[in-house]
Amino acid sequence: MNNNLPAKNRGTFLNVSSRYLPRFTIMISLVSVVIATTACSEPAHSTTDYSQHGEFTATSTSTDNPDTFKPTEKVTNKPTEIITNTDTDKPIEKTTGKPTEVNGYRDVFTTVHLYPDDTTEKFTHLPMDFEQISSIVPLGEADSVAGESTAAKAGGAGAHVLPTDHITVFSGQKGDSHTYQVYAVADSYLVQVDYETGRWASPDGTPNQLDDYALTFQVSKSLFIMETHLTSIDPQLKTQIGALKTGDQNFVQIKVSAGELLGQGGGTAYLNSNDLWAVDMSKPAAFIHPDWYGSKSGYAVNALDYFIEPLRGQLMNKLPLRPEPRGGQFAFDIDGKLIGSWFPFTGNTDITKPPQQRANLSFFYRAENPAIIEIGYDETGTVYVIKGNSPDPATISVQSGLVKYELMNNRSQDPGNATYFKTEATILVQIVDSRTIKMELFEGKTADEVSVFDSSAIQLYR
Repeated sequence: MNNNLPAKNRGTFLNVSSRYLPRFTIMISLVSVVIATTACSEPAHSTTDYSQHGEFTATSTSTDNPDTFKPTEKVTNKPTEIITNTDTDKPIEKTTGKPTEVNGYRDVFTTVHLYPDDTTEKFTHLPMDFEQISSIVPLGEADSVAGESTAAKAGGAGAHVLPTDHITVFSGQKGDSHTYQVYAVADSYLVQVDYETGRWASPDGTPNQLDDYALTFQVSKSLFIMETHLTSIDPQLKTQIGALKTGDQNFVQIKVSAGELLGQGGGTAYLNSNDLWAVDMSKPAAFIHPDWYGSKSGYAVNALDYFIEPLRGQLMNKLPLRPEPRGGQFAFDIDGKLIGSWFPFTGNTDITKPPQQRANLSFFYRAENPAIIEIGYDETGTVYVIKGNSPDPATISVQSGLVKYELMNNRSQDPGNATYFKTEATILVQIVDSRTIKMELFEGKTADEVSVFDSSAIQLYR
């Protein structure tokens, strides 16, 4: 790679133009999105004893050298620069309207309209320099709170006890505190900045020293990409963004080019990765009710599928050696089966309205090795593996009656861990009807010690 290039152009396969801000005017109108429920197909999941397969690792098998690739022809992306008022035929001079809230989240994905239609636009630049990317975690990764406790106490991230709907790109190994540059992956508009001051610890472990930024870009009418967990913003871009409210969404309209330097990530031992969170509003996720999850999760897609070649191939080679879909899976719902996510009853079971709480129990398959069944429960902040790895939740229906799972923490894979293959709880679950289950978790109990529900049993639905 030519290291004499300016920093913003290293690792690119395009000729990147410098930032410019055209004059443009737009109109934002509030819209209602009617989402059809999605029929979910049976996953290609094997119930073979996972102990014979071993664990896949996230070590890259790539032998690609980015210097051997030839420049790729630049993909042209032409956003709408002026939209006229249909009543007066005059341009709208300012953004009008305020993004609506969905479950407390102001939804830019349905209210920002900087592009008149969907095109064949793709992501044409890597989010980091290629040599900085060590591995990629696929969709559907889940972990327990205790596994993140050190990072959380030092101003780090919490846990994901339900399958994640984004991929994570790592730079270096866990515990590294180096910094790396983060680039725009496509010609697009920056439309939202989430900002949290002092979220991350410094390299010496002092908590609450480094800020956290999440940037949302609109690439076409339906396609958005979020690049999250930057610890600093490029000064030129920061000037254009202006003052930020901490802990709040900040709405902007700033044109960026693929390969443009956005800022830096890392700089702390508690963070050496960035999330790539793609949202395609033309592709609802395979949930029974994608609208219950809000646009960001209900229409999440795998960002890797939107990169042009050879970039997509480079990134795919950084994934663990898992079966298809190589990029992972986060939506597992099958109507009438136990597999997938379940919501707590809140007194409102009208399927036309999102629940008041997020899903808090999920049955799914491990991201790195989908032969392993996992259960994530928000109430305990834990992801469990199942003793015996059966029965497969994709086979459990009303006819199955009462089902019992003996649970071990997913960290118990490590022989050096005190919980290695030790039971932490037993869960009883029964499908009442195709959209309702009854469940109860008995902490500290083995399967032999539990046989029936008691008064603490609750119902969940979807």
